[in-house]
Amino acid sequence: MTRREKKRFKRLKTKPKKKAFFEELVARLTRIGRLSRWERVYRRKCLRKARPCPLDKL
Repeated sequence: MTRREKKRFKRLKTKPKKKAFFEELVARLTRIGRLSRWERVYRRKCLRKARPCPLDKL
C-alpha cells in the first residue's frame, strides 16, 4: 500500500467501505503483479497483532 492508501484506510469507518477499499487494492496489486508478496506480508502483520485478517473475508 502507498502512504496515501494507508491514510485513506485509517479514515474509513464502516465495514462496507473497508471491504470495497480492500477489493480495489487487491485488484490494483493483481494488475501490477505484486499481490502475492503484499498478501503474505499483510497476513503476517495481522498474525503478529493477533487480529483477524480482512483478506480472509474477500
